[in-house]
Amino acid sequence: MNLLVMAVFLLTPRDCYPGKLARTPPPPEFDTTHEYDVIKYSLELYLDINGAQIERGIAKITLLPSGVLDSLYFHFADLSVDSVLLGGVPLQYALRDTGDQRKLWIRFSSPINDTIETRIVYHGSPSTGLFFGSITYVMNIPPPSWKPTGARHWFPCYDEPYDKAFSEITLHLPQGIRAVANGALVSCDTSGQEWVFDWEENYPIATYLVSFAAADYTVIHDTLYYQGHVMPILNYVPHSDSALAAEDWSNLPEILSFFSDLFGTYPFIEEKYGMAKLPYMGWAMENQTNTFWAITTPGNHHFEATVAHEASHQWWGDMISPAHWKDIWLNEGFATYCEALYMDHWSGGVSYENYMVELMYYYLSHENDPMGYPIPIYDPPDLWNATTYEKGACVLHMLRMIIGDSTFFELLRAYADSFRYGNAETSDFTSLAESVSGMDLNWFFDEWLYHPGHPFYRVHWFKEGVAPCTLSIQIEQVQSHNYGVPTYKMPIEFLAKSGNQEFQFTLWDSLDYQEFTVEVPFSPDSLKMDPHHKVLCQYIVTSVGEDQLSSAELPRVKCNAGGELVLELPLSCRHNGILKLFNTSGALLWRHDFRGAKRIRFRPHEEIPSGLYLYEVDLGRKAFTGKFIYLK
Repeated sequence: MNLLVMAVFLLTPRDCYPGKLARTPPPPEFDTTHEYDVIKYSLELYLDINGAQIERGIAKITLLPSGVLDSLYFHFADLSVDSVLLGGVPLQYALRDTGDQRKLWIRFSSPINDTIETRIVYHGSPSTGLFFGSITYVMNIPPPSWKPTGARHWFPCYDEPYDKAFSEITLHLPQGIRAVANGALVSCDTSGQEWVFDWEENYPIATYLVSFAAADYTVIHDTLYYQGHVMPILNYVPHSDSALAAEDWSNLPEILSFFSDLFGTYPFIEEKYGMAKLPYMGWAMENQTNTFWAITTPGNHHFEATVAHEASHQWWGDMISPAHWKDIWLNEGFATYCEALYMDHWSGGVSYENYMVELMYYYLSHENDPMGYPIPIYDPPDLWNATTYEKGACVLHMLRMIIGDSTFFELLRAYADSFRYGNAETSDFTSLAESVSGMDLNWFFDEWLYHPGHPFYRVHWFKEGVAPCTLSIQIEQVQSHNYGVPTYKMPIEFLAKSGNQEFQFTLWDSLDYQEFTVEVPFSPDSLKMDPHHKVLCQYIVTSVGEDQLSSAELPRVKCNAGGELVLELPLSCRHNGILKLFNTSGALLWRHDFRGAKRIRFRPHEEIPSGLYLYEVDLGRKAFTGKFIYLK
C-alpha cells in the first residue's frame, strides 16, 4: 500500500473481457495455526448502490477442519445474518462480541472432520471496508483507523493474513456499472437491466486483498509478453480519465517485466494485472492482481515510483503475505525498496543511489512519526509509517552492501521461491539471508529490525606524515539510547582525498567510542564519511590538525521553521570562515562567508528544495563536514 504519495482500446458499454483463462494447479496449502483452513470464499453480492447496502449477500465458504469440530467461528463485524446452512440444512448460529471483534459462531448438528461448504446469507450496510458511491469499492485497510480488518465488515471470513484461500466474487449491479475484482473474469452478462460479473481468483489470497470496484468504467487494454506468456493488463478508469491514465500506466508491461527478471515471473501470470481508478483520497492499494488507485492521474508519469511500488507488491505482500501484521515491513519495506530499483532502471527516473538518499532523508525527518519517539521495524505500534516503509527499504539497502550484490539478488529469488503463494515471518527472511549468504547476520538484523532509531556519528581525524600518511580517526556514536536505540555495529566507508588522489577504506565501528589508525599513500586534504550513502545515519566529521576538540566544541547546522538554517559555533572565541552547502552527489549548491560570529542565521537560495544535504565549515586550520536535513 502507498499513502500519499501502448495500444489503447476502449470497450463499448456491452463489451466485456472474454472468458475463463487457463488455470494453474493449486499450490500447497499454508499450514495455518487455527482449527480449520479456509480453502475458498465464493461470494455472491446483490448491491443496492443508491441505498449503500448489500441487499443480499451469499457467502459459500469451503474449509477443512484440522481436527474434529462441533463449532467454529468467522469474523463478521456488523451485518445481519439471515441464515446459515450446511448441505441445505439450517445450522444454529450466534453473533457475539461487538465492533471489529464480533464473531459469527456456528454450531454443527454433528461433529465434522472433513471438507465442508457452509452457506451464509446476510444483508446490511457495512460501516467500513465496502464504500458506496459513483465508484463503489473495497478498501480492507480503511481510513481513518487504517486497521487491516475491513474484510470482515462486508463478508464473513477468517480475517487473518496467514489463512490464504481461493476466492470468487459474483456481483449483481445496475445496468451500466462495470465491475473488476481479483483474478480472471469468468463470465459477464450485460444483456439486461441487471449486469452480472463473475471474477475468480485461483491463486491463494489473504482476506485483506480480496476486493472489487464497480463504476461506469471504461477499460484500457494492454498486454504483458514475457518468456512465452501473454497476459492481459486491464485498467479500469472513468471515461473522463482514460487518456491521462493510459499515459500514466503505459509502462506497466516494462515494470512487470523488470521485476519478473529480478524476482521470478509475475506471480499471477495466468490471470491478469491491472489498475482501477477511485476518487482521490491520497492512497493506492495493492489488491491481488488489481491495484486500486485513489491518486490523481496527471498524464505525465509523476507517480511512476508509486505505480512500481504497487506492482512490486504482487510479489511482496500478495504472492508472499505476512504471517502476522507485526511482519508488515516484509510488504512495505520491500515495495519501497523496489521503487529505488525501478527508478534506477527507468529512463525517466533517477539513480539508485540518489533515490536511496531520498528515502533516507524521508525516514530521518519522520523518524518519530506518529508516536513521538522512534519505534522498531518489527512489531511496530503503528503499521503505516516511515519506519516500516522507508527504514525497511534502507535495511535492504544496507543488507545488500554487507552481503554483496549477487548474493543479495540470489536471496530475493530464494525468498520468492521458498515462500511462493504462502506466508512468511521476519525470522523466515532473516534465517534465509544467513543461509544464502553463509554469514552470521544476527547482529545486523537485531539492531536494525528489533531496535528503533539510527546511528549519529561524530568523527574526529588528524594526520601525521606525508607519504605515506597516518590517519588517526576517532568515532563516537552520540545518538540517544532512549527507547532502546542501540549502539550500532556497521562497516563504514571513508574516502580520503587530495586533489585527484583518492583512497577508500572501510572501518567496522561497534562501540560508543573507538579509535582507528589507517595508513594512506598520500597526505589527504579531506576525509569523507559514507561517500556512497550506504548507511542510514547522520554524522559530523571534524579535521582538527593536532588540536583535537571535545564533542561540546563541535559546530553544527540545524534547520529552523521556515527554511532558515542556523550555523552554531560553540567555541571559546569568534571565528571567520566559510560555510558550503552540497547535495549528496558532492555538487556545491551554496556558499556563505562569515566573520567573527558564533552563530550565523541564513536562508539558502529559494531553489534549494527540502532534502538531505552535506555541509562543510572551513575555519582555516580546522574544517568540519556533516550531513543534515533541510526542511523548508
